[in-house]
Amino acid sequence: MYEALPPRVKDLVNEAGFGEFIQTLSLVKNDHVVLVALVERWRDTTNTFHLPPGEMTVTPADFAAITGLMVGG
Repeated sequence: MYEALPPRVKDLVNEAGFGEFIQTLSLVKNDHVVLVALVERWRDTTNTFHLPPGEMTVTPADFAAITGLMVGG
């Protein structure tokens, strides 16, 4: 995925700090069962996942912990 990007787009992705993240995504094996399960439990009206233990959302802190990318403004 990352390798197929034009050089200028790669530069912009790297400049935004997403280069390492995007490269990591292409190394992960796609697990369609997990993806489908998450999609089926997503509620776009509340931006939350409805899972057996309860309602859950991904906060900016969660995103930073999962991806290793800083979240800020």
